[in-house]
Amino acid sequence: MRALLLIAIGLVLSGCSAQVSGMQSPVLHDYGSIEWIPLTVEIEQSFITGPGNSAAIENDPSTTPEEYLERLSRLPGDARSGDFQRLRVGLRLSGRNDMAWNTGARLQLLYPEGQPLVDVSVDDLPRSGERIEVLDLPEIEAGRELVLRLLPGNGPDAQLLQVGLTPGRAPYGGWQAVSDDEELRGAIVFDTRYVRDVAAGHIVRAGIGRVANAGPVFLALFGLTTGGLLAGALLLWRMPGRRIVNGR
Repeated sequence: MRALLLIAIGLVLSGCSAQVSGMQSPVLHDYGSIEWIPLTVEIEQSFITGPGNSAAIENDPSTTPEEYLERLSRLPGDARSGDFQRLRVGLRLSGRNDMAWNTGARLQLLYPEGQPLVDVSVDDLPRSGERIEVLDLPEIEAGRELVLRLLPGNGPDAQLLQVGLTPGRAPYGGWQAVSDDEELRGAIVFDTRYVRDVAAGHIVRAGIGRVANAGPVFLALFGLTTGGLLAGALLLWRMPGRRIVNGR
């Protein structure tokens, strides 16, 4: 009966899918130090959508756009695909921690030479620490080039608004932030989050394939570890439950 149950679980997993979320591009350690500068002029940042950013850059600040795109093309499809769920951008008010902003600044997302897909007031966006968050995103295909554009405003708080840059680093595939057609010292601090459905059966088969292709030392250690776990589980399964007698 127990063996049949295990077989049934395996068959069910082979046909199920699970949602994988929290894939972020780039990961936080790619930022390095952050330099905060006043947002007094329009600033743009190009990037490629999809979660394969960090793997393609290989945490190398000198990666060029050409190297990035070539490395990205070699990644498996599921490593660079997903539904665009959230955009966070490094924006803050200098010396201010209160809830209300009145800067008049705007954030846009657009394809190169295209009309904005997103055009929102920075003041109306939710915030998390020194990041503003854009959650209501349109469907954007992974692998497309997008431009993040920040437009300064003329509200009472406009002179206090600052944007975070990664000085000396370009962690978005070699592209640096641009203002008035001139490159700045680094890239805008931002990250993107994606979700995608993954067939659980594919995960199981991939794990089996990696084990099958592993070396003899790994296989021996894997066998010992798995055998020990199975033996321990079998012993626990067969142990009789303790009975309480006279309150003990």
